[in-house]
Amino acid sequence: LGFHTSSLMMTLCLLAFIWKKDYLKIPIIVQLALLLVSFYVFASNINVLGDIDLLLNVYLSDTTYDKYSYGAILNTTEENVIGGTLYVNTLIDVLCIAYSEKMKKFYNNDKFTICYNLYFIGAILGLLFGFSFILLRPVRYFRFFKLVIVAYLLNYLHCQKSTRTTLIFWLCIAA
Repeated sequence: LGFHTSSLMMTLCLLAFIWKKDYLKIPIIVQLALLLVSFYVFASNINVLGDIDLLLNVYLSDTTYDKYSYGAILNTTEENVIGGTLYVNTLIDVLCIAYSEKMKKFYNNDKFTICYNLYFIGAILGLLFGFSFILLRPVRYFRFFKLVIVAYLLNYLHCQKSTRTTLIFWLCIAA
């Protein structure tokens, strides 16, 4: 909190998981649909939030969030945010979601469930808020859980002796 006041949001989110509840008891197909719709919104260069950045910029102009304001979007064009990396990252997200139920059964612990829930929230919000630098800042905390879930998935695939799938997944990560 001393460096980033936006980390307060992460602290509040973690408090929600004290009850160790799986908030994503929705079918995998629905999770995949949400991810792909979010991907489409981002790839289509649709700013879901419209001009909310302008409004937030007015209220946050005297804070440290000023540098994340609407003007920063001018430095980001469709050409430099939509490309191979976006597609490969989305493919990795699809694989993580597709294996999520099997991993929940395999690991069968609250830590994995919490990490997966935070990862999924970050995957969706990261795409939906992709063009709002102000709102994307706190979502970054959720996106870091992708590293954890990818590691869990690689371990799961290794333990299942799924060499072909593991190789494909490693190639996606290396790309």
